[in-house]
Parts: sequence; structure tokens; C-alpha cells
Amino acid sequence: MQPKGSGEIPAETVRVARAAFPKGSLAIRVRDELGPLFRDEEFADLFPARGRPAWSPGGLALVSVLQFVEGLTDWQAAEAVRARIDFKYALGLALDDPGFDFSVLSEFRDRLAGADAGRRVLDGFVALRVRPAGREIRKATAGTGLPVRWLLAEWPADQDEPVQFWLSNLPETTPLPVLVRTAKLRWRIENDYREMKQALGLAHFDGRTWPGWHHHVTLVSVAHAFCTLQRMTRSPKETASA
Repeated sequence: MQPKGSGEIPAETVRVARAAFPKGSLAIRVRDELGPLFRDEEFADLFPARGRPAWSPGGLALVSVLQFVEGLTDWQAAEAVRARIDFKYALGLALDDPGFDFSVLSEFRDRLAGADAGRRVLDGFVALRVRPAGREIRKATAGTGLPVRWLLAEWPADQDEPVQFWLSNLPETTPLPVLVRTAKLRWRIENDYREMKQALGLAHFDGRTWPGWHHHVTLVSVAHAFCTLQRMTRSPKETASA
């Protein structure tokens, strides 16, 4: 491996991403608010010093996080790197960067697992079991004792203190990756809502009755589910030829 560093986002990628996502997206907000999450040097011990240069391991780690949060398959994640402007923005890639073959992600995970280095990707998060205090909480419990909850904090290595916090009532046995994915799921929900509103006509209902609105939202939801299944089961070549 030959570390490449984080680098600046190409100006053309910035321009197109801002135009395509005026309100941002998960990948864009990650880059804007946290900067490069991982650097190649952090994974240098997982790759030989000589040989053919590998795709940026810091980039693969970020793709793995976005893949996990959005619930993407390896193929979908690799396709997002190749075709999605917001992924290119987060990774600091040029618009014409071809990305990598989807098999690279499983090979990267194998390297992490073989070196017991998988927790590096989640080192920016910490979870504790706490009892939230407060007058309203105590009233709600009716004297039965304060409930125990998860406190999840996002704490990037280059920050002096955590940057975000979440309280969760998920079971005590919930592993850290599931806590992180659940906390970040709101970005996926926002992306789905934006697609339903801008591409599938969710905001185009002009009626005044509850049944009419309900039917409209149901049809839009079915259309969104169909589009999602098409993206998951069909390759770009099949879609283009259809």
C-alpha cells in the first residue's frame, strides 16, 4: 500500500455535488462536518509495503461505514462510489473516477478480520449504559426507578470532545454496530423521503380528503419500494437496456 493522504475534494466534484444536493445528504454531511474520517496510514500495517498500489484503505473504511448505515450490499456500495455524486464528494474523488470492483470490499473486511482490526472503523463511537435523570422522567416512571438506557456518543479522533449524542432504549445486549447503524438511520430516511418527494410526486397531492391523501401516499410508497428493489436486483446494463 502507498498512503495517499486525505487530499482536497476536486473543485468540479464540489460544484456538481452542491448543485445536485442543495440540502446535503448523509455522505456530504459526513465529509463537511467530520472531514476525512479515516486516513490510509491507519491501515498501513494491513497491506504490504511493496507491490501494486491498493485502493485507498481509508476510503474503503468510509465506504464500509456508509454501506452499513444505508444497508447496501457490496455491489450497491461499489456502484454508489462509481455513480453517486455524494459518495464521490465524501471520498474526495474526481467525477470520472471509476471506483473499484465490489469484491474489494469483502477483501478489505477479510484483512480487518484477519488482523483483528475491525474496531478501527467504529473507534469514533462510544456507548455506555446510563440512567437518564430529570423531573419529567421521574414523574413518568411513577416511582419505579429510573430506566437504564444506552448513551451513544460520536467522538472523532481529532476532536477534543464528542460531537453528537443519542439516547436509546434498545436492549442491553445490542452490539455497538447496531447502535451506530440505528442512530445514523435518520439520514437514510431523509434520503428516501427526498426521493419520494422530488422524483415520485409525494408532494403533488392537491386533494382535500383523507382517503385521497392516503391512496396517494400508498401509491408513492409502492413506487418507491419498486424502484428500490430494481436497484437491488438489476445491474446498470440491464436497467439501460430495459
